[in-house]
Amino acid sequence: MPHNATILEWPALSYSAFQREQRAVLSNPDSVFDQGIRGTCGTMAVLHALETVSRDRLQTLEEEVYTEHRFIPDDMLQSDLLKREKHPLALILATHLLNERSHLWNTTYHGTHSDKDSMAEAVTSGDIKNWLKEYFPDRKIDSYSSYCWGALTNALKVNVLWGSDSEKPIVLAFVNSAYLRNTPTTKAPSLWAACDGKGHCVHITTPFVELPDGRIQFSVFTWGETKTMTLSKNDFKGMMWEMIVAKQS
Repeated sequence: MPHNATILEWPALSYSAFQREQRAVLSNPDSVFDQGIRGTCGTMAVLHALETVSRDRLQTLEEEVYTEHRFIPDDMLQSDLLKREKHPLALILATHLLNERSHLWNTTYHGTHSDKDSMAEAVTSGDIKNWLKEYFPDRKIDSYSSYCWGALTNALKVNVLWGSDSEKPIVLAFVNSAYLRNTPTTKAPSLWAACDGKGHCVHITTPFVELPDGRIQFSVFTWGETKTMTLSKNDFKGMMWEMIVAKQS
């Protein structure tokens, strides 16, 4: 907390409870930044990247949001919604990011998972790029698109960034969510799946490794856990739509 900051006690979340949430982030960020049933995968991926790559910047954001909460709707501040959330801090920060982006529109995310929030919580690659520019201003932001082709070539390009001795890249990706699930499912071609709302945003936390049998292996944070994915090359090409990378300038 800045020395001269005024602590504003939220009706739904006292400052002591907020501090407990901050400690929870330190002890288990994967669990805390879980979108649950909300469509906030883009903001959760950004927040998880902030926690794992630049913890001080995330803590600064947390404190600013708690003391100012310019983009938190009044109905959320005054309700008991946060008391019912498993991890209120994740909802607070996701709400702040979404409404910071859309405050000039007529859409506001309230954190209630109601129908009126669905438009506000949808995130584009442009949003991800802008957030990365804001929180990692010393890095260059690049995009590697493969909705039609190029996923394997792009993976090789990103792997070169992981191999450097300097700062490791921050890799956020839009993917076909069908490939992340353990249950068998029909997987439509990328553009069809994108139009059908199968898109999902994740934080990729390791390089892409080609195994002796030709499959591609990597780790990814999604839905409150970091999991290891092992995919055939065809499945990898179907899964990977776009990677947005913050790399050393």
